[in-house]
Amino acid sequence: MSDNYEATKVATGEATINAIPTPGVKRGHVCCGGCCDVRRATIIVNIIMLCITLLGLLGVAAAKGVASQAAENADDDETITSLQALSDAPVGVLVAVLLVQSACYVCGIFGAIKYNSPLVLVAFVCYCVTFAFDLFGANIVGMIITACFAYPHFFLHQEIRNGVMTPENYINEQQSCCCV
Repeated sequence: MSDNYEATKVATGEATINAIPTPGVKRGHVCCGGCCDVRRATIIVNIIMLCITLLGLLGVAAAKGVASQAAENADDDETITSLQALSDAPVGVLVAVLLVQSACYVCGIFGAIKYNSPLVLVAFVCYCVTFAFDLFGANIVGMIITACFAYPHFFLHQEIRNGVMTPENYINEQQSCCCV
């Protein structure tokens, strides 16, 4: 082994591991059919979900405004009743859920950037909760997407915990086919 590499102590929940970067040896997991490493995949999927969630917040605000405006302009009693029900719906809960999800995705991004396993786990738990809601709602497409987005979080957590994914060793672990 080269003298340029020193053992890096990695604290896990159970013990401290000496993670010695080995030049040119990739030990980590790859995602997206070998397209990228789990750290990069975690950052990418959280950015995607953060954008979708923020668009959802804008959509909720726009839908509430449009529904109340349409209710004022409608002339059919059934349409007015439906639009008023939509505009009177408690959107506070939906907004709160979307804000919590956004915070979890930000934790996942920073956890991946800083090699912080607990922050990555925060995002992973958020995906698990979303998966449970998709499961109970029989949303098959949602379950598949959520599982695919949770996947890199699980492996990144394992790699950080086992000392495979470290700032010193990322040069060996990094992999990307398109987004350098």
